[in-house]
Amino acid sequence: TAVRLSKAALERGVDLYLYLIDDGVLAMDRPEVQELAARGAKLFVCAYGCQKRRIPLSDPDRFNYCGLVVLTDVINGTLSVRVGKGALREFTVSDATKILSSSEGKPEREVAFETVAVGDAVEVRSADGRLADEIRVRPGAR
Repeated sequence: TAVRLSKAALERGVDLYLYLIDDGVLAMDRPEVQELAARGAKLFVCAYGCQKRRIPLSDPDRFNYCGLVVLTDVINGTLSVRVGKGALREFTVSDATKILSSSEGKPEREVAFETVAVGDAVEVRSADGRLADEIRVRPGAR
C-alpha cells in the first residue's frame, strides 16, 4: 500500500511528499497518514477534492491545501507567480533560496518551500530574473 511504501521511504531518510487527491482526501485524518506526517512526511491535500466532498479546508497547520499547479511546482522546484494582469512568471527555487514568511504581529521566520500556497502574497528577489534568491511570503486567506 501507499502507507507501507511511505513508511519504508521515511525509514531510509527520503524526503517524502504525500499528495492526497480525489478520494484520497478522505484519508487525511486517518491515524496512519498522521503518523507519516509526525515522522516527517510533507502532506498536501487536493483543495478541489475536498470541495467536491464537502470537506472544509479548516486545518492549514496540518495540511497544505493546494491544486496540481502547486504540486507541479514542488516537483519541479519552481515557483509560479502571477504578475500584472494575470501574466505568469516562473522562478527556479534552489536549496540556496531563502524563503521568509511574515504575518501580522509575528516576526519574520524562514520556512520550507512547500509551505508557500496558492493565494499567498509573495515577493521574489532575483538577480537574473530566473533563479529566486529570496522569497518573502505573506499567507493569504485559506
